[in-house]
Amino acid sequence: MVTYYPELAQRVRSQRDLQPDLYGDFDFNRQPERLATQPGIDSDLPKWVADREPILEDDRVTELIGTATMLGDVVADPYAALMTAYSVTHLIDMLKTACREGIDAVPDAPPELASFIAAMEAAPAWIDFGLVRDGARQERIPAALLAPFITRGAFVATFTNAYAALPMALTGALSGRRAAGGSTRRPVSSPSPRCPERWSATVRDSRRQPWSG
Repeated sequence: MVTYYPELAQRVRSQRDLQPDLYGDFDFNRQPERLATQPGIDSDLPKWVADREPILEDDRVTELIGTATMLGDVVADPYAALMTAYSVTHLIDMLKTACREGIDAVPDAPPELASFIAAMEAAPAWIDFGLVRDGARQERIPAALLAPFITRGAFVATFTNAYAALPMALTGALSGRRAAGGSTRRPVSSPSPRCPERWSATVRDSRRQPWSG
């Protein structure tokens, strides 16, 4: 029963309307199998990290976890689903063009791409760009020293995760021109501390591709 997060629950249920071929008659009200809400059973949460009991006793938190577990990317997933109509290469090329030159530069751009780009360009009203500037300034040195190792470590960890490694292997994201390995050599970017207006461009440059890890 949804009590605390009705808008999030509605967003979850909307996935069936947005992608009926994918979700069909899937019941979004059922509890996810991997959600361990019973005390005393095995869990991926190590005991040395936190006690599960206080978390399980908080109805608001458990509802949020259960609801969010059923939520995919309602913006990117419909575009990724176009793989049945377009080749993966063509979808990526259209996305790159839209990110670099704008949606109008993509001939016959599918509406799913337009929605995807619009969502990435929208800067949430709650973002405080003053804090963005301060954070970017303070993180310059740690980012320069640690980011290369963290990024490469995360890439290596991909191979231990079947959810990420299999799609990457199937789509060629581990080899060729657009190999994910090339991404590990690029510097990690963040919104400019001096120019918050570049927020949209920064988000676009991240090239959030739904089929790659």
